[in-house]
Amino acid sequence: KRLGILHYFFMTCIILYIFGYTIIWSKTYLALETPLGSLRLSLEKPPKYPDLQDLSYCLSSNHTTSNSSLPYTILPCMFWDANLVVFPPCEQTAMLIATRITEQPLTLPCNWTDADCNFVPDAHNQTFYIGNIELYTLMIDHAMIAVDLNIQRNGQEMAGSLISVNGSKMQLQPPDVVGEVGALDILQIETLLDAAGVKSLDSPLYQPDDGLEPMRYSGIVMMVVLTYSNTNTFSTNDVTYIMETHFLNNTEFKSTETIYRDF
Repeated sequence: KRLGILHYFFMTCIILYIFGYTIIWSKTYLALETPLGSLRLSLEKPPKYPDLQDLSYCLSSNHTTSNSSLPYTILPCMFWDANLVVFPPCEQTAMLIATRITEQPLTLPCNWTDADCNFVPDAHNQTFYIGNIELYTLMIDHAMIAVDLNIQRNGQEMAGSLISVNGSKMQLQPPDVVGEVGALDILQIETLLDAAGVKSLDSPLYQPDDGLEPMRYSGIVMMVVLTYSNTNTFSTNDVTYIMETHFLNNTEFKSTETIYRDF
């Protein structure tokens, strides 16, 4: 009798393993392929800027270096158009969104025929923040293709969701849109930061806090990861995706652009 019970017990385990784990959960009966993806990014300025007095990191009549509530020196703010905020591409599949600008005039007091000729920095430079960069919106137009399986979709043909750093699905409010069929993905910068666990650009970048440079000044590196799958349902034609953002700790980023004004 005991042997009979063990016999049926092991048979049940085998059936559960084959049908439950192998077929239903792991779906090992399917041919798998890692898809290739393409990405197009576009930045748009907010339709309306807040009052300068409401931005604690901006120099104004309400916020000065002597009464600032922030632990670092605050700077003037400029409200640039999106085309100016986005620097020329400095690497592939990436976008540099400026949060702090330093303009340093240089003069050439000599001739390039002189081996010791170097540019001399002008004493009159200026540094400022881009005001309200958090409310700029980023359009993420993406597509994928699995060549061998002959499956391809663009972002507007798939349902998807934005996943926060703690693994939960984020509930979005307009103008944020992710994973709505027929619509492009559009996210405010502050939503991307929140999904990555960055609560404020006025937080220190380095830990332990050196008290000198906030993220807004030093710049940060963020990665947006898109994961596609057609195994979430029993229909392989149902392709969905999840979007995740990751903040790289203790990693700053900046880019230098040379603009020649006089030859």
